[in-house]
Amino acid sequence: MDELFLETELGSVPISPRLVKKYHLKKGTKSPFTNLRIVDKNGDFTAVPKDENPVNKSSDDSRMFSTAEIIDFSQGADSDDAK
Repeated sequence: MDELFLETELGSVPISPRLVKKYHLKKGTKSPFTNLRIVDKNGDFTAVPKDENPVNKSSDDSRMFSTAEIIDFSQGADSDDAK
């Protein structure tokens, strides 16, 4: 795990590894509470590229649901059966 710092007007302040893990902090983002930039030990703010969606790398499995379908799914029902 890289050392991360908050970039403040008074200089960089180290972020505890425990907080980095707890809040899933990453270099190149902003802190959730103070909205300060999160940088590495060299003051670099360049964001780390995101990996592709690890759960669904294939777009063939992507599905779009209508609002009615989402409601049916959440209620365990099928509105087509009501006809």
